[in-house]
Amino acid sequence: MEKPGTMNTQSDFIVVQQGIACGEGAINARVLKERKLYKAHSLCVAHISGIRTPPTIVLLDDIPALAEKFLASWGFPVMMRMDYASIKEGDRPLGGVSVRTMTTLVKISSWLFARGFYPILHPDYDRQKNILNANISMTPSNREILIEVVGQYFDATDLRRGIITPHEILKIDPVEGNILDRKIVSEDNYQKAREIRAAQINKHNQYNDIANKEDRMRTSLEDILPEKEKIAEIFLHIPDRYQPISRDQIKHLTSIALALQMKVVQKLPPSSSAVVASMSLMPDLGWVLWDVYGPWYQR
Repeated sequence: MEKPGTMNTQSDFIVVQQGIACGEGAINARVLKERKLYKAHSLCVAHISGIRTPPTIVLLDDIPALAEKFLASWGFPVMMRMDYASIKEGDRPLGGVSVRTMTTLVKISSWLFARGFYPILHPDYDRQKNILNANISMTPSNREILIEVVGQYFDATDLRRGIITPHEILKIDPVEGNILDRKIVSEDNYQKAREIRAAQINKHNQYNDIANKEDRMRTSLEDILPEKEKIAEIFLHIPDRYQPISRDQIKHLTSIALALQMKVVQKLPPSSSAVVASMSLMPDLGWVLWDVYGPWYQR
């Protein structure tokens, strides 16, 4: 695979099925849509459309060793997420695990397949190095674009899970590109967010250790106890102030949102409510799309 972050190519998005690794975008998009794997499907359609996505391997069969040659240029650890067509409440495993060996990857993949989940693999980017993270909310009426932003060391996934509140909220006129409304986090609330995030990073670090030891994912981190000294150390690395998003980056996100509306959202199941694109501004790579969520994706 070519260097992550360059122009998308076929080899940047692979679907493994029935002993075959396919890099043909149209075929992959059709297969993922037929299986109702809309997280992976949204990534695939965005990739085909030229919107920057992380290099991706989607495993549809319990044969992850076939993907090994495609992982060679990434090296380990590898980030593992997952997708599913249906789920019972409370049964969703927590993805984003840094899998450290091929043996562990095979075992966790088998654990997921046995429960009706499908692994999604990416290079293990250091999420603490992301400059900004954003959720872009788009409505069917397209009257406004809502952008929720969190700063460096934070994760847009925590916004969606309700763990933290946005550091900045912008409402954008999609036609004129004007900022209709803008709210920035207070100093007090940002400091509270730093504390919450430090504890969350500590939990996730412990979860990585547990997942690699147990060869499986978990559905909750509630039983993982905080490590106070490590949390205090992590807290010091989180920027002490939030730096608001620049006007240029707002324009860039707005243009990405419009491209998503035209090229990706229209190919996903119709929605009467907002759909949300999750993105990160990564050093040297620019804005990278992680997925597009809608009401079809049960959480």
